Amino acid sequence: MNSGTHRKTRVERAPRTILGSAPHRRLSRSAPMEPSVNGNRWKGARSVRQRAGLIAVMAGVTIVAACGATDPGPAATATGAPAPSTTSTTNGTGTVSRGTASTGEPAPPSSDQATATPVKVTFTDKRFWHIADTALLFQIDLTSAELTPIAGSAKQNLTINATVKNLTENPVGFGDSLSMTAAGQRYDLRCTTTATVPGGESSPMTCKATGLPTGFNIDDAVVTAGDAQSNQSVVPLKAGVTPTSFEPIVDVANGKSFTAGTGGGSTGTVTRSILYQDYTRGKKDEYRVEMRFAFVVAPIPGGEEIDSVTLVAPDGTSSKGTEQASVFHHSDHFIGDNGAHLEPVQTWTIKAPVKGHYKITTVSRTVRLGKPGTDGGFEFDIA
Repeated sequence: MNSGTHRKTRVERAPRTILGSAPHRRLSRSAPMEPSVNGNRWKGARSVRQRAGLIAVMAGVTIVAACGATDPGPAATATGAPAPSTTSTTNGTGTVSRGTASTGEPAPPSSDQATATPVKVTFTDKRFWHIADTALLFQIDLTSAELTPIAGSAKQNLTINATVKNLTENPVGFGDSLSMTAAGQRYDLRCTTTATVPGGESSPMTCKATGLPTGFNIDDAVVTAGDAQSNQSVVPLKAGVTPTSFEPIVDVANGKSFTAGTGGGSTGTVTRSILYQDYTRGKKDEYRVEMRFAFVVAPIPGGEEIDSVTLVAPDGTSSKGTEQASVFHHSDHFIGDNGAHLEPVQTWTIKAPVKGHYKITTVSRTVRLGKPGTDGGFEFDIA
């Protein structure tokens, strides 16, 4: 009985041993697994095998990711959108790929290579006047301005196009520089004409500033001719803002004449005349009156000389004329022998106000005899 009972106990425990403490070892030695009639006999063993297979699959995925296995790339999507791009970096154990969604647009430039958009504006009301090189009077019309980005840079260049008219009688080029301010910064404008400009004629001119910041705005820019210690022309580039510049007054005394006081009959007649602001360095609130005369010497013994030509300005101050000319060409003086035809020029510096009554007084004498003459002259008004 004890022995039979012992054998019965072993038979009843055999299934529990297979499903319990040592499933893998007993499964490897057991017969092929077949379900019992009720389908529950090997249910536990099949679950163990399924879990073992899932663990193996997951382990395989982990190994592939860690070893950097080659990915054949994602398949095309149904919408035809481009595949995401990847950036690879090596970290010592393999290559790590970082995907970035693609929008189909080129990547924007980095901040140090960002460039501004080209800008071009046209001017219709930017005229001013300036004496270049301290002796040459010009009328300048700014016609357009263009900002051009510098490739691969956050900087840009500015080109201002202009027409310059030479108001003098001599062929000259502008060849001067202007200054420009914008957003509290000062820039130099280098200006050149395409060629020497004949007297009284016009020519294209360009003024350039380089290396301007991306945020430069043409509407904020102000062009200046002359420094702060001198007379200036100030030209805001914003549309509709009128420049501050004194417009020369021409033909202020044309046709006026005088007779030399010696009684010989020598005469002087104004053929050209102009009043303009003096833009030379250090001249503040000063103006010039410039005249050219046709001086005909009477046929008298010893010849004729105009010793001085004095101008009395509207404020009552007087000054003697000089031969320093900025507009009119001349090479003659108020002195000549019998019958000479001369074209002397006289220039006077005056203060404001410039409009009002003027008076010219001449003092003449015979050259060789030293005979003094009486005063001659004329008067004129600038309205």
